[in-house]
Amino acid sequence: MSLLRPATANVRPLHRQRVLVATTDRRFLRVAGFLLAREGYDVDSSRRPSELLDDIDRQLPNVVVLDGSDSLAAAVRTVAAIEALHPRVRVLIVVEDDARPVSKMLRVFPKWSAMNDLLREVERPYPGVAG
Repeated sequence: MSLLRPATANVRPLHRQRVLVATTDRRFLRVAGFLLAREGYDVDSSRRPSELLDDIDRQLPNVVVLDGSDSLAAAVRTVAAIEALHPRVRVLIVVEDDARPVSKMLRVFPKWSAMNDLLREVERPYPGVAG
């Protein structure tokens, strides 16, 4: 006996996912913003690291793409602050392709060479918090 599965190819979410791209790199902001918007996300940006937490309060994103190219240590501290204040917000760190850390504890995405991996990660549901 086979189970009937409903056709879900045309099903769209009621609310589009909001993604906040936090970077001082204008080129990365344009590329990531374009690709995320093309995939159907609402995309906002934060270009001042000192105002990121305020931007998250105002824009209420589901996902933050945080550029850690300038300082990975500062990015990790920022992730800790975001997770403490906004536990439902997922944070994905990107760095220049040649600056990826060797630690297996910290998942960091190459800024330019793995945009498809980054998009897949944005789409993935956050396992840390139940709906």
